Amino acid sequence: MPLVDELLRPSDVTLDSLVDHVRQYLVPVTSASDPARVITARPRIPEGVSELAQARRARLRGRLTDLWLVLWAVRRPVDDSLGELLDAASSSRAYQDLLDDVAQYDADSRARLFADVRAHIQTLSEVLGTRPARVEVQLGVRRRLALGISGTELRVRFDLVVTLPERRGLVDVTTSPLDPDDAPLALLALADLLAGYHPRRVAQISSATGEVRMREVDGALVDLALSTLHERTRAA
Repeated sequence: MPLVDELLRPSDVTLDSLVDHVRQYLVPVTSASDPARVITARPRIPEGVSELAQARRARLRGRLTDLWLVLWAVRRPVDDSLGELLDAASSSRAYQDLLDDVAQYDADSRARLFADVRAHIQTLSEVLGTRPARVEVQLGVRRRLALGISGTELRVRFDLVVTLPERRGLVDVTTSPLDPDDAPLALLALADLLAGYHPRRVAQISSATGEVRMREVDGALVDLALSTLHERTRAA
């Protein structure tokens, strides 16, 4: 079953009480100044690895993968040449830096980049399946929430949000292998709950390996999110 269908299966979990429970952790934003602590769903990059994570090719791969999701959302196919991706990028000034970077690659480097991207989007295509016409899709949804923990802010990004009436699923896409930890999923779910939504399930996809981790949003996941918040706040 494609992941979108799995995310939107009916659930017996009632979220109203969970929403009331977690709202106490949210406070109004009273200042434009940066918070003392920023908590994100993804763990910090270990020292000595940041250069690798920010490598030019990895960044381009991530941008092109994000762009594929845009085309997936409008049910537009992408062939092996990736011409549709570059055509889509050229239609928006937001991707001009991507086009400029790709243009600087020689033929061999571009071929390696495109082979890498093809492998990642093929994996995502197999996991997600064709976007169901009846499902509403949002891409790149960001949450920035001031918490009732002095000077702490929770910031998350949902690569993909899928909804049907009374059903909502959240997806985080990474081009790296998944870490065996449910805390990122828990924080994503918490951020959506704090924003007043009722997500039923939350999932992570690794386009590198095809691995999928999915959790139902329930009391146990919310408890994990809250404990993770406190642990990361103390460590900050």
